[in-house]
Amino acid sequence: MLLLGVSNPTRIARRRLGSCCLPAMGVLVARLLGPVLLVLLAASIAGSWSLIAATFGFAPDAPAARWGRMIAEALVWLVAAWGLIRLLDVAVWHGVLERRSGVPVPRLLGDLVAGIVWVVVTMVVLAQVFALPVAALVTTSGVAIAIIGFALRDMIASLFSGIAINLERPYQIGDWIEVEPGVVGKVLEVGWLTTRTVTRDGIGVVVPNARLATMPFRNYNQPQAAWRDSVAITLDYALPGERVERILLAAMNAVPEVAAQGSRPDVKIEAFNDFGIRWLARYWVSDYGAMPEIRYAVQRSVLGQLHYAGIAVPYPKRDLFLARMPERALDHRRHLDAILARNELFADLAQEELRQLAERARERFCPAGVPVVRTGEQGASLFVVVEGLLRVLRPSVDGDERQVDEMAPGDAFGEFSLLTGEPRRATIVPQGDAVVYEITKDDLEPILKQRQDLAERLSEILAQRQLRRQHEERILGGRAETRAARPSPHVWRERVRAFFGLGQDHRSA
Repeated sequence: MLLLGVSNPTRIARRRLGSCCLPAMGVLVARLLGPVLLVLLAASIAGSWSLIAATFGFAPDAPAARWGRMIAEALVWLVAAWGLIRLLDVAVWHGVLERRSGVPVPRLLGDLVAGIVWVVVTMVVLAQVFALPVAALVTTSGVAIAIIGFALRDMIASLFSGIAINLERPYQIGDWIEVEPGVVGKVLEVGWLTTRTVTRDGIGVVVPNARLATMPFRNYNQPQAAWRDSVAITLDYALPGERVERILLAAMNAVPEVAAQGSRPDVKIEAFNDFGIRWLARYWVSDYGAMPEIRYAVQRSVLGQLHYAGIAVPYPKRDLFLARMPERALDHRRHLDAILARNELFADLAQEELRQLAERARERFCPAGVPVVRTGEQGASLFVVVEGLLRVLRPSVDGDERQVDEMAPGDAFGEFSLLTGEPRRATIVPQGDAVVYEITKDDLEPILKQRQDLAERLSEILAQRQLRRQHEERILGGRAETRAARPSPHVWRERVRAFFGLGQDHRSA
């Protein structure tokens, strides 16, 4: 039983190895069959040349017979050289080396070895078959070789640099390399003398191998695919460092390509200058070809976060004032009424009503990972996001909470609790540190009592949002609540009026 247990896996492994090697052996035999047959044919002709010459009536010492024999012997050497080159190509370059390394062997290496084989075989044929003084020939042509080598020294340097590049492989086909500042190209081909690249704009750049072998260059794909890019921005000295870090980190994490990287982004100070502190928002990129689009997305996200946070970017200018200098940063409360005006819940409020609501709102700092509200909690307030990113989690059919949305600066949540007092329908968790403003029932009640017509508009908005929530719940697993009848706008209006003590609507009587 022990022998069977050992022999069966061994037999299976041999069977798998045999099935894997059969196609390779078939290719090897097919490609070497021609050279082998030609070698045998040339050897047969060379070995039986005396009989062939006698058949045609040539004496063994006749010039035609001697030249024919030498040509036949030379043909044997040349065909054997061809067979050796074919054997190296199939068995070594595309066989052992390619399977072990997992990458194609450079064409330059195969061509170089083939050239050496042809030179050596040619010298052997001249010396052994034709009995020529090869050493004297090489000595005589040494001066000519030196002259030619001096004239072609740059080309020869590029040739040997190409050989070294193919052996050391500092870059490969498909890598992005920067050969000079601002010129970055994707490697298309590594030839005998040059390396061909193409830029992101589709412009071809040909670089001599000698330059790449003697000058430093950047490779954006090695030693690892991901590399770090950064966006610089100057902000006022009055801004606290932790607030700047919170805003810039949230802006970078809001870009999907940045958030998907294994290495997390960070924020550093680059310099202090006349206009403020120069900050670096640093993040990781895995594809240099997509770098411009990712950088643009990060810059746009940074501008959006700064806008909602009420922060102005300093710029070179000179101000002359006869009075006290104004604040560089926008007032959050004056900025909050503009954010509220863009929300459909408060779109019908007058400017003065928006200002009153913004002044009554309370600022809340929300640490990362600590829920602002939880599903099922009682509440009677709404939250407006001004800084950071927050995740929206809802219960699924299996009892766990799944993310269904994301809150960015300018978004608001908690409208159902604010207008009807019903429990929270979702858990809101900050991804990083965040800042929100809370508007309670007591803040909104004076406005609704002065303008009771707003209850009609708010009830319609709640009914529309209820339909969207119902669709989300179906996606999360079809909970029993989704099959129940949903309140109509009329019912929502009565709930709002009852919660704020506005009295019965005469239209519902």
